[in-house]
Amino acid sequence: TLADFEPLYGEAALNDQRHARTAMGAFIRLCESKPDAVLITPVSATANPSARLGLNFSANAYYNVINAANLGFGANKSTVAWTAKLSANLHAAKTTLLQFNTYYAAKRLTPQGHRLPTFVANLGFRHELADKKTSFVLTVSDLFDSLHQRTRIDTPTLREDITQRRSARIVYAGLIYNLGKPA
Repeated sequence: TLADFEPLYGEAALNDQRHARTAMGAFIRLCESKPDAVLITPVSATANPSARLGLNFSANAYYNVINAANLGFGANKSTVAWTAKLSANLHAAKTTLLQFNTYYAAKRLTPQGHRLPTFVANLGFRHELADKKTSFVLTVSDLFDSLHQRTRIDTPTLREDITQRRSARIVYAGLIYNLGKPA
């Protein structure tokens, strides 16, 4: 059994998951491991520096072991891999929300080599119209045009770098109409 070092306070600490209390007073969520990837240290934090701004961060580190002997490759390969997410929500006005999200994945093992790090950032905007039932939404996916997946194959008979990416950023625009009563 591994520990999830996520500080939980108030009602969040009173949910139905298994927890243990640390010496510093934080709760630790207990979780299970997988045979090929062991979760080392999940971390998450939430902050509200003001009534209009919310920040969320989460990260996970994994110890990965790959045994590809049945594919003709050598002994076990292992590494520590990690991912992180960061988001910021800004309520610019009572009816307007601006959201910024990022995701990063560090180098990950494959049987023939590894995948190189990946990073993406997205930006979203939502404005509730005067009727309180309709909202305008605008989202820019891959804000910095950084999303690509690079794989490095490194075997005794083949060495190759492969880069996969989509053709361009994607911009979504839309209207949302709620059929029920306004909130």
